[in-house]
Amino acid sequence: MPISNDIDLNALGLTLGSGSNQNKPVEDSEDTFLTLMMTQLRHQDPFQPLESGEFLSQLAQFETAAGVQGLQNGLSSLAESMLSNQVLESAALVGKTVFAEVSDANLGAGGTIEGAVDVPAGASSVVVEVRDSSGQIIRRMDFGALPAGRESFVWDGLSQSGEAVPPGDYSITASIGSGGENYTGRVLLADQVRSITLGGGGQPPILNLAGGGQISFAQILEIR
Repeated sequence: MPISNDIDLNALGLTLGSGSNQNKPVEDSEDTFLTLMMTQLRHQDPFQPLESGEFLSQLAQFETAAGVQGLQNGLSSLAESMLSNQVLESAALVGKTVFAEVSDANLGAGGTIEGAVDVPAGASSVVVEVRDSSGQIIRRMDFGALPAGRESFVWDGLSQSGEAVPPGDYSITASIGSGGENYTGRVLLADQVRSITLGGGGQPPILNLAGGGQISFAQILEIR
């Protein structure tokens, strides 16, 4: 009895877009494909033989599905390799000072907070403001016009009147003046890496900072 002239790729475990075929070896699928192809040729309908165009179309479909499977396996291996590299690089950062684009920092007793502002070309003024947990400005540092680039600053933990403020969390923002307008600047704050926490489920490692905060490896913009 003649059988259908169409090979079902589902029987090969090569359905496009399916995640269930990722662990099926390509070699096994090729053997299955050739077996089904030969069986189809032997039992094809003599009144509707498999044309060369159909044959080539089925071969192209199989190659496409097998190629997608190989690409998925390759990308999975690449992702695992990159994650391993991130873990090693993160471990090497323990004890080092890193800069990240965050707005909050922890001020220790008698301590300071170091940061930096990315100054664009043509900036006529750069102002860094420190706010407490209630949002009140307790220190305003006016640096005037600065050249383009990354400009470092250090807040000494003093208020505008020169008094030491209590330890705690403070937010730091920057205002950039240019062309008669003011806009928010990019602020980087520094902290020391105390330890790392390995992410589960393929997630990148988390850096635990001495100030009590956490950042991801991807947030680091500068290392000192």
